[in-house]
Amino acid sequence: FASSNDKRALGFSPDGKTLVVVVNIDRPLLALLSLPEKVLTMVDAREASQRAGTISLDGRWLLYEEANLDERGQIFVRPLAGGGRVQVSPDGGGQARWTRGGREIVYRQGDAMMASTFDPVTGEVGNPTTLFLLADAGQLDNQSFGYDVTPDGSRFLMVTPIARPDAQPTHVILNWFETLKAKVKP
Repeated sequence: FASSNDKRALGFSPDGKTLVVVVNIDRPLLALLSLPEKVLTMVDAREASQRAGTISLDGRWLLYEEANLDERGQIFVRPLAGGGRVQVSPDGGGQARWTRGGREIVYRQGDAMMASTFDPVTGEVGNPTTLFLLADAGQLDNQSFGYDVTPDGSRFLMVTPIARPDAQPTHVILNWFETLKAKVKP
């Protein structure tokens, strides 16, 4: 698939026939690329940026993050085939994942990990509950996932930044051979 817009693949549907992508068209927007037809369908044309999206294990639902102009993220879920969306995070959130066979949604909200039940038949979302607080949450990058969760939702793997003020800097030297040749002229 080719287009003049920058794009980033986020993941496939379980059947491998749909690819979730972010397309930059004056702002990041979610789109679904059907395969093998290579037909691109925009998810939503609201005035907000859409940063992340993932398809449920049964291939029926799209879970995605949207950020308004002040960059406050919200999590939504909607049928993959199109239709109305339901807000998952009433007080903001990001980095959403599916767990428990598509019956639970977990996400970050500031320094907390939150969970909401989800009914894959009706699309009904339960009230969020706090699972646990994150240590050093202020150091975590909100633009990338700093965690993953097991399919049954029982364990989390968290990336924790470690401050190392004594660490040596990394230097990248471009065109090293050309620089070396210029300094060691015969």
